[in-house]
Amino acid sequence: MLRGIDLTKSFESCAVLLSDGNVRAYWDALGAVWTIGWGTTGSGVSSGTIWSRTACDQKLQDEWNAARNVVLRTSPVLAKYPDKLDACTDFAYNLGSGAYQSSTLRRYVNQQRWADAANEFGKWNHAGGRAVAGLTRRRAAEKALFLASPKTW
Repeated sequence: MLRGIDLTKSFESCAVLLSDGNVRAYWDALGAVWTIGWGTTGSGVSSGTIWSRTACDQKLQDEWNAARNVVLRTSPVLAKYPDKLDACTDFAYNLGSGAYQSSTLRRYVNQQRWADAANEFGKWNHAGGRAVAGLTRRRAAEKALFLASPKTW
């Protein structure tokens, strides 16, 4: 089972690798957004954007840490549960920290209603109004990791 940032890497992949080792932005039709590296979007990413692989790896680490910090700030109980924290961090990385903050998943985590929280992951598998196989697999992986933590409740 993949943990932490390796889980994120397994679903994002660092595309599109050019022959010189650099990475070019691509159009993610499902998200309707320009994307580069390990799923980075936003201002500064457009057609023709090229980054080094090192820049992609650094941006992933920075964004992963930012997502983790938000998850820990809004769900401090997760500091005691590293696998649950990693699952929620991947969720926040993929969907945005705001999605985690406003989610029923976070509410259940904070109430330590672990089974209910785990069942929330699967509800977040849509893009463009339809279920997406890759998101379904990702949410299942997050749920499995979330449930892998030692049961102390």
